[in-house]
Amino acid sequence: MPVLFNTRAAAILAAGLSAAGAFGDPGILGTKSGGGYIGSGGGPAIGPMPIIQMLVALAIVIVLVKWLLPKALSKVGKKLVTPVGSGISIEESAAFSGGSLYIVKARGKELLVCVSSSGVSCLADLGGDRAPVAEPTFQEMVETAKAAPAPEVELALERLVRLGG
Repeated sequence: MPVLFNTRAAAILAAGLSAAGAFGDPGILGTKSGGGYIGSGGGPAIGPMPIIQMLVALAIVIVLVKWLLPKALSKVGKKLVTPVGSGISIEESAAFSGGSLYIVKARGKELLVCVSSSGVSCLADLGGDRAPVAEPTFQEMVETAKAAPAPEVELALERLVRLGG
């Protein structure tokens, strides 16, 4: 897919176009030598050229805001989204400076996928279904805590009994 908008090239182009006027006339910073000021009798202060320049600048701003800005913003913040009942699910994700890593489960396989500005690539096949780690339920944890109290608790209870006399 060709890149339609390159921010670095656009910034260089904008800087070059804005600096181009500085090199147009001889003198310091592109100004005319001789001190010709507006209203000094050098000619009319308002003519068709400033209006044309303003219209060209306005057209450039409209083009940037209407077409190029939405394209640039659409590339920022894209996420991989799947429907709820889909056969593809994202198990984990991590972002890094060059893109994002996803562990994707699709049709019984787990894949490590990299999504970057250059495209999407499958880095590794992590195998099929992994056996889930059997964690004890809350009820099982309570029962094991009742069966064997911690030694600190037993020592605290003995001290209370001795103090109560």
